[in-house]
Amino acid sequence: MNKKTKWLILPPHTFVDHINASKLFLYNTETSSNHLITDDETISLIIELQQSYNLGSKIYSEEGSCNVYLKELISRDLLQLVEAKEKPIVFLPILNLQRDLEKGELSYRLSIMGSKTKFISGLFLYIDKPFVPDLANINNIRINAIRQSLLYGLTDDCELIMGIEKVKMIFKSLAITSISIVDIISSISILTDANLSQLVRLASNYGYKIRIHTFIDNNNTDRVLKIMAQHKSIELSLYFDRYSEFDYQQFSSKSSKITTQASLIKYVYSAFDFVDSDNIDMLPVYRADEVQMFRDNVFLTKQDILSNCTSMKEIMRNQKLNATCFGILDILSNGNVYPHGGRVPVSNISNKNYLLESVTSELVNNQSWRVTRDKNNCSNCQYRFICPPVSLLELQIEDIKACIL
Repeated sequence: MNKKTKWLILPPHTFVDHINASKLFLYNTETSSNHLITDDETISLIIELQQSYNLGSKIYSEEGSCNVYLKELISRDLLQLVEAKEKPIVFLPILNLQRDLEKGELSYRLSIMGSKTKFISGLFLYIDKPFVPDLANINNIRINAIRQSLLYGLTDDCELIMGIEKVKMIFKSLAITSISIVDIISSISILTDANLSQLVRLASNYGYKIRIHTFIDNNNTDRVLKIMAQHKSIELSLYFDRYSEFDYQQFSSKSSKITTQASLIKYVYSAFDFVDSDNIDMLPVYRADEVQMFRDNVFLTKQDILSNCTSMKEIMRNQKLNATCFGILDILSNGNVYPHGGRVPVSNISNKNYLLESVTSELVNNQSWRVTRDKNNCSNCQYRFICPPVSLLELQIEDIKACIL
């Protein structure tokens, strides 16, 4: 009978990140166990295990049993010891994209992508300011909030209102995309019953759902409730802040009798804006004079990052695209088209092939869709692909470090 051999294997649930020549990070996608390796001998061993001729396994030598770093990795289930008569074959996850834009000549890579408009999976359509204009400083604060949470490309002077005919044209053009829901940003006041009925019919014709983002206050509560009751296919995201005269308890009581989906969101500008309610989502807005509020309530800690296991699929995705923005376009009321999170227009709806132009421009120039954490100030962090994708806030304020590590 053949004697069993002890093998050291790199299990398929372990993600290996070669941060640089002297720093390597291992992460267990099933338990969140992780370890940063700076020992040259151990790094060389991991690299060897990853070579195609080793197939993820190597005989465990007596010399290896003296390596304290190796013992630590085994104890954390980042590496494993198994006994087998024959060499184990480990199917290691490898990111190998045939259409990777970073490999080879860019124009050729773009040419083999097929229908590029199929990449478009979301749209934020800005029809009008979603709030009643107030004092200039309040307007600017709210626009800043909208930039961080919904529409990064929004400009202070975007005063145009998009007419229903342009909206209809846009809906029709989206038929060649993969969009299933259209997010509309608008004030309630210009969405007449006739316009809403047209939008609902259009959405139904093309198989889209509609979600409307707007501010709510005591003056338009009845109008919002009417829309909820009459247009049950429309989702509503209703925003308010410290400047809104809004009785949310009364509204919640009335809206609870209606089955239409509606979310209440409060923009939080400081710690004093938080309210204790399970019915309201708190949405902090970054302000330079309120950094501590962000540190306390938004910035990630090591515990936050490791509290949920990041799957291998998510890690692979995080290496190549920004799931927060990828496939999403923003269209402003002046017709300018932006990649979600981008600051420079990539086309205008007046152009016949504006969707194709938008996708091609973004794939080439990469304002947001493929901005990953190895391309910003997280590039040398061991958690760069474990963390959530780069947010709109981080795209807006490039030198911000949205974690406490």
